[in-house]
Amino acid sequence: MQRGVPSNTAPPSLALDAISVPGGNALSKVIPLLGLEGKHIHAVSVGNPAGAAPFTRPAGEILAQVTVGDGQGNLVAVVHQVYPGVGRGALTSFPGLDIQPGYFVFLALWQTGDGVAAAVQARVVWGEGPAPSQGAVIIETVGSVPGKKATISLGDPAAGANYALQTVPTRTRWKARSEFFELITSAVAANRLPQVLYRDPVPNIFAVHAPGSVQPASVTTDYSPGMGSDDNWNNGTVLPAAALRLVTFPLKDVWLDPGDSIQHITTNVDVGDNYGPGFLEVEEWAVSG
Repeated sequence: MQRGVPSNTAPPSLALDAISVPGGNALSKVIPLLGLEGKHIHAVSVGNPAGAAPFTRPAGEILAQVTVGDGQGNLVAVVHQVYPGVGRGALTSFPGLDIQPGYFVFLALWQTGDGVAAAVQARVVWGEGPAPSQGAVIIETVGSVPGKKATISLGDPAAGANYALQTVPTRTRWKARSEFFELITSAVAANRLPQVLYRDPVPNIFAVHAPGSVQPASVTTDYSPGMGSDDNWNNGTVLPAAALRLVTFPLKDVWLDPGDSIQHITTNVDVGDNYGPGFLEVEEWAVSG
């Protein structure tokens, strides 16, 4: 194992340079970090090898993970750093993660996406005192800090069709924050009810979201469900005939794990009903496994 050389001006660190990370979702390296008992792990970074020119990945991301466990095999902390593959990844810092006697520490590296192998540098920084000031302060547990915002197109379905299923990618967790979509109903008499379902991979439904109103024939309505929103129509109100209506309703604050999905269905949909372009905003975190 390669080890960085401590100096008088910087915290000690372990730098593993030019590690070959195969393409796809393979777990490339699991490296035990020894001799850290009584230390504070301050930061982990992953990026281009030292002195190498920046490279751009066709797709996917490089991920580094430091896992800390106690002597009974219980996880104490899992710290992730995502490197999108452009330039050098910055240090991800976190305050005072103490390594107690009997704890184990592992560094794991893998990549998602394009299947192109890459050489990367991973660095773990530790010390005796408080965390250094460089880098963004990030708490180590998933969800304890805001995730990365991602806007996903739901597409523009053909008449009579619902939006396509949206599935959480591997090594990712989502919270759906908000949506926007428009429904134009045909002249066929029926009350339509758009619904947003959360499903697991089985696929069992574990959450259902629907407005407090129904949409009759020949009405154009914009829908904007969101976490923390309220129903602005209640008790199955039939929306009045008008050029445009805006309907809001709440989305549940629940985790969507890898393989879970978001499905859109419509009660009493007619072949002439038409959804316009829709968008979904999620908050996402990188996870292992």
